[in-house]
Amino acid sequence: MTASPTPRMERLRRLVDRFPRSPGVYLFKNRRGRILYIGRATRLRDRVRSYFQGRDPRRVIPHLLRETWWIDAFPTRTPFEAFILEAQLIRRHLPRYNTLLRDTRGHPYVRLSRGERFPRIGIAFRVRHDDADYFGPFRSVGAARKVLNLVYRLFGVRQCGLDLDGDRVYPVCLLYHIRRCSGPCAGYVEEETYARNVRAARALLEGNREEVLAELRTRMREAAARQAFEAAADYRDAVRMLEEWDNRPVVVDPQSRSLDVIGIAARGVRLAWAVLHIRRGRLGRRRELLTSVIRPDDPEHDEWWEQVLPPFYLGVKDPPDEIWLPRPLANPD
Repeated sequence: MTASPTPRMERLRRLVDRFPRSPGVYLFKNRRGRILYIGRATRLRDRVRSYFQGRDPRRVIPHLLRETWWIDAFPTRTPFEAFILEAQLIRRHLPRYNTLLRDTRGHPYVRLSRGERFPRIGIAFRVRHDDADYFGPFRSVGAARKVLNLVYRLFGVRQCGLDLDGDRVYPVCLLYHIRRCSGPCAGYVEEETYARNVRAARALLEGNREEVLAELRTRMREAAARQAFEAAADYRDAVRMLEEWDNRPVVVDPQSRSLDVIGIAARGVRLAWAVLHIRRGRLGRRRELLTSVIRPDDPEHDEWWEQVLPPFYLGVKDPPDEIWLPRPLANPD
């Protein structure tokens, strides 16, 4: 005899029935709003439904469902965008059940070290909690190497494992002669210039191509002003190369803006509101808050927003360029 579904499970099933049949990412959350598991799907509704229909043979699934109180869905345009978004959210939130249900090794990342006089860059297949930045994942090693070759050619960031924190000088290797490294091992580039190159490489890997183009054009003009015409030509070629480079797709906002999207839902004197934090076109995180209102129609008045928004954003370390609200305000400033 099969036990009847609990009210909680029935509520979750009704929630999933409203999911779209599109690619996307889904998040299982517990009663406190903590993310338990993050997954991706080609068809969101069908994939999440399968958890409640006994189709998944993994033994840990019943334990996940017993803890689940809510499920969020984030539709994407393509399955690959879902793949990218899933990896970004897993790296940010580190859900416990992702460790139990999945081994994420095998996806290539670009790793940029920190804490060295001359940071290095290369490919990594596991995101470690070390003193480095990881960018990705990429669809293949070839795709990651394509980005790395661009960084090598544009900025000369090293890829070797030499210890350059001291004063020892090494002979340059072939990479310097084929203009894939700026030669910090032999003292051919100043530490300040190298750090500037690393900052530009990091901006490129973060998807801020316009910032890098502006930097390269500035260098081109500076080189031309001091009559270093060969260097100016190199920067000109780098600008053309970067203008033609097709970066990986943006998951949330094709215009790469930094913005917050705020939604609200009121019932009686209780009000729930959610904030999606999007930075440089990519979804960073989602915050959910529950408050009380004096009247159910409070959010329909500008005074309510003027009381709620300023205190909230006083605690935001990375404020957005834009805030999208469910209704226009008479005094948006």
